[in-house]
Amino acid sequence: MTRILTYVVAALTAMLSMSAWGQGAYVGVGAAHASADANDICVFDISCTADDSDTGFTIFGGYKFTPNIAIEGGYAGGYEYPISGSDSSLGTGSATSEVSGFNIAAVGILPLSDRFSLQGKAGIFYWDQDVKVSASGFSGEINESGTSPMFGVGGTFNFTQRLGILVEYSRLLDVGEKNVTGETDVDVFSASLVVNF
Repeated sequence: MTRILTYVVAALTAMLSMSAWGQGAYVGVGAAHASADANDICVFDISCTADDSDTGFTIFGGYKFTPNIAIEGGYAGGYEYPISGSDSSLGTGSATSEVSGFNIAAVGILPLSDRFSLQGKAGIFYWDQDVKVSASGFSGEINESGTSPMFGVGGTFNFTQRLGILVEYSRLLDVGEKNVTGETDVDVFSASLVVNF
């Protein structure tokens, strides 16, 4: 995950350096609410309950090649799902599943006015999942990572030429290791402040 964060910082730095030439770079930061399927993230096989939604954060940066086409990279994290139940091997216990990751996507933009535009994106989510388990038969941590397709739609309203707000829905497909930590689609609703350069 440290390597992924390094890539994000390097990409954002490159975009900001290009923005000095007025080529359409932007950055954003916001809050996000992520929901998963409780049945899919349960790690106990006899009985299991899970809190399937949590609020986290997102940071991103992009570069508009034209008013209609951009490439974007970002990092999302802070999503934790508490789990409790009983297991045939582990006994009764509790767990916490935390998901974070880096994404890169192609973005299509449809300006509807000088201030408002719609957008759609498709790309790859490089996820990292940490599951901490505390049970009578086991106490420890399980770490998994992988890549999943993602897509999203949203709208941007620009208060000024440089400052706007983006409201977006994204879906991350098949996050997690199915036979270890559980595999689920994650629905993410976010609102972000965007600065254009």
